[in-house]
Amino acid sequence: MLNHEFKVVSNNIRFPSNLRSLDLKNNGVAIPGSMGVFEVLSSDGGYIDQLDLEGEFQHLCKGDYMVGVFGIRQSGTNISGDISKEGVICKNGDIFQILSSSAIVGNVRRVPEHIGHQPVNIRLEGLVSENDKVCNLTDLTPYKPSLTYEGKIPIILGLGSSAECGKTTLIGKVIKGFKGKGMKVAASKTNGSGNIRDTYSHRDAGADSFLDKVDFGLVTTYNLEPSEYLPTLYGILNETEKQNPDVIILEPGGDVMWASIPALLSDNNIKKNVVAVAMCSTDYMGAYGAFHFTKECGITAPFFFNVPILKEAYYRKSTFQKLVNAKVYNVMNPEESNELIEELHREVIGFNNG
Repeated sequence: MLNHEFKVVSNNIRFPSNLRSLDLKNNGVAIPGSMGVFEVLSSDGGYIDQLDLEGEFQHLCKGDYMVGVFGIRQSGTNISGDISKEGVICKNGDIFQILSSSAIVGNVRRVPEHIGHQPVNIRLEGLVSENDKVCNLTDLTPYKPSLTYEGKIPIILGLGSSAECGKTTLIGKVIKGFKGKGMKVAASKTNGSGNIRDTYSHRDAGADSFLDKVDFGLVTTYNLEPSEYLPTLYGILNETEKQNPDVIILEPGGDVMWASIPALLSDNNIKKNVVAVAMCSTDYMGAYGAFHFTKECGITAPFFFNVPILKEAYYRKSTFQKLVNAKVYNVMNPEESNELIEELHREVIGFNNG
């Protein structure tokens, strides 16, 4: 059985009590979702503060032990790294790096210059296993993927032209606005690399249901074929619909081109329920590209845009609105935020009454 004192257990391990009966294996093949026990080799560096399952940050120090999850993190704004989708042969003593604040681990490939610190090295103590078989997140979760989805609940997509462009802030305001109208709201982080932060943001905004891909054992949606990804998404949607929400809000992480997001946007079973797209960006050019990419995937629902958060957003606004035939809102302005909520609410009610 696992017998270390752990400073951190990855918040991607949503059912940590199921670890108690498991063992450590000195060597084996780790794939995305495999778990390992690691010794921390330094007291500073990238992601030295780790977010636990309770939403609290824990500061790691040299000599601490942690339970991490092997994965792929292709961040556009921060440290990135991976392991091979097919798996990496590893053994006790091998060195990896921490790739995220949710204890995703792997081999660092890129450290942006603006970060200002190097990743934290960690030494593999052993792979989490049962009966000499390396365990995966999928072995711990009670939830199951599904091969079918015939949903009846309207869906709003919260999309972005990049990471860190305001999606979670926008979706939080939409959730609060809908809750203020007495609606039952479900929200889910459907794409990217696993982290509990966005799920807790949905919860804290008032969402009644907030299952995500990690609850189903999927630590990353990068480098997956649609046939591998869509069953997890179908599982999330089917389980969510059991709660009888009035609306489902899906938040794919990062930009619309990667992390299996095109598979979501192109799926006919899902598209028929999409009633609106709320899109965020860092600049109007990025918003324009994301808008056209999303439409090329077959999304025909109305688009609503949040004002870009970094580049010039005043003089270009009217030109952009004409180009996309849609309105831009500043969700940090209460009046405009309320106007957006009314528009989105109208689309949801129209679907439910149809």
